[in-house]
Amino acid sequence: MESTRDKIIRQALQLFAQKGYHAVSVQEIARAVGIRAPSLYNHFASKQAIFDAIIDEMTETYHKQAAQIGLGWQSGSQDAAVFASIGKEQLLTMVNGLFSWFLHDPTVSGLRRMLTLSQFEDKELGDLLTKLYIEDPLYYQEQLFAAMPPPKNGTGHSPRTLALAFYAPIYFLLLRCDREPEYEVEARTLIAEHVHSFSKTFFEQVRGN
Repeated sequence: MESTRDKIIRQALQLFAQKGYHAVSVQEIARAVGIRAPSLYNHFASKQAIFDAIIDEMTETYHKQAAQIGLGWQSGSQDAAVFASIGKEQLLTMVNGLFSWFLHDPTVSGLRRMLTLSQFEDKELGDLLTKLYIEDPLYYQEQLFAAMPPPKNGTGHSPRTLALAFYAPIYFLLLRCDREPEYEVEARTLIAEHVHSFSKTFFEQVRGN
């Protein structure tokens, strides 16, 4: 059975994702949960505390998801050996799994929607969106490409450029699916084409295939 604390987190995130962080009051969250605001304060001292709990929950699920696919997800350089040894179909399976998780996990998708809505009215939330969904993934993948041997015929691209080339199309498709859920079918086709093309250009050449 869902605890009151967990219900507060879930209902708050749903409201934040629909309206943006600043448009939602503690009283509105309490009503959605079915309790009075004073009762909500028995579980969280403030709306900020609820937000912090959402971030903690996302971080926990993030590490669990990474562990399920054999990644530490802390350092691209440490995970480079995993990527260097897999084929393009395994890579596609991994990417598809992560794409599904980012798109459909209630905590992850709700937080991204909330930050997307709130980024222009709150610089800190905008900076958090940039960190979680742009800078952190790019830095991880930059470390990954830097730790792997370059393709035998060379690409002429820096690890940062390779990270951007791999990640940007996937993130673009994720954002479009946020707005147009029916686009997911086409997005999956485009992801497969992108992963196969990139794998042939980089990963297979690294192994000399």
